Amino acid sequence: MVGHHFLFSQKIKRKKYIYQQQENPLLNEEQKKYAIAYFLDKMKTTPYENNKELLKTLSCACNVDIPSPEKQSGQLMTWEQLNEVTEHNIAIGSHTHTHRVLSTLNEREQFHELEKSKKILEQRLGDTIHSMSYPVGGYLHFSDQTKALAQQAGYKLCFSYETGFNRKRIDAYNVKRIGLSGVTSIMKGQLFMPSVFC
Repeated sequence: MVGHHFLFSQKIKRKKYIYQQQENPLLNEEQKKYAIAYFLDKMKTTPYENNKELLKTLSCACNVDIPSPEKQSGQLMTWEQLNEVTEHNIAIGSHTHTHRVLSTLNEREQFHELEKSKKILEQRLGDTIHSMSYPVGGYLHFSDQTKALAQQAGYKLCFSYETGFNRKRIDAYNVKRIGLSGVTSIMKGQLFMPSVFC
């Protein structure tokens, strides 16, 4: 969460922010931290079309510029790079079409997110996409309905995130993963002894 720490370290000049007609103070460090944590949390659970407003409000409240869409897309891999990766036996998986939190969507919208991403990847890469990773990926962000829709869309394997350690029986539509630490020594421990960290 580099962005999280970056936002905390910024000098916030504004004394309040207004969101949905409610004033919220920014007078001390605790209030500033709360504002940032509040918006980061909201962005995970708010439908996609509202995120632009949230980002703008967060940017203003914390006096931090949001990178332009061009700059953000420059951080992604190109189709040429993705095709090159697949030539070296690395599988590409889906992450939905627009990264919406699936648990906030109805059945039709969820299926659209799952299926459209899969179809685009298959058309552009010329290969079958077997796996996907749920956006955000915690247990609040997908459901049993989501898992059934992923199977219906043709996925064979779906990954959650920071949901623990896979023990005896693995659910193909909830393969658990842990978040790796940014501290090298801890990361090595997580890789070599994952059960200790779950």
